Amino acid sequence: MKTCSKCKVTKPKAEFSKRLDGLQPKCKACANAWRAAHYLEHRETILASAAAYYIENKVEIDAAHSAYRAAHAEEKAAYNTAYYFTNRERIRTQQALYGAGYCSENPEKYAAQSAKRRAAKLQANPAWADPDAITLIYADCAFMNGVTDVRHEVDHIVPLISKHVSGLNVEFNLRVTPEKTNRSKGNRHWPGQEWIMRSPG
Repeated sequence: MKTCSKCKVTKPKAEFSKRLDGLQPKCKACANAWRAAHYLEHRETILASAAAYYIENKVEIDAAHSAYRAAHAEEKAAYNTAYYFTNRERIRTQQALYGAGYCSENPEKYAAQSAKRRAAKLQANPAWADPDAITLIYADCAFMNGVTDVRHEVDHIVPLISKHVSGLNVEFNLRVTPEKTNRSKGNRHWPGQEWIMRSPG
């Protein structure tokens, strides 16, 4: 047994963290409470210091994280799977609440991210694409929906997938167009279609 120097309660030694010369003077509960209060009081300074340290040591930190993830990939995957199934309902509830709020507050970002996820499945996201430019196009679409009575969508000029072509999810292949026009176009029409579809000879 050991008495905490903070709360003065005698507790089992398991309630105290270890240090080189034995056990910490404060119990875990008191130590955690102190850290939480200290963080809240000095939050801006702590975050600024952490950000500066990361920028200064970015290469080493990223390499260490990558090495750790690679070494513990199976262990992490098993943990994530077990955690999800144990907390499935709570996770789904949180995702639904967050998703609803995020979508309503950031419609252009949500639309851009949705298109990116869809394009990723088709391997249509090249590394050189400009994510800021893409988000701006979706912001333009959200603006048009807000100031006109006509529903607009962001159209992939060359479709992401069709029988004959596969476009890319890049800023040069996006345009804001009325929903009706986009839906009627589908993945059946694109610039240069006549040349591509022309029969040999």
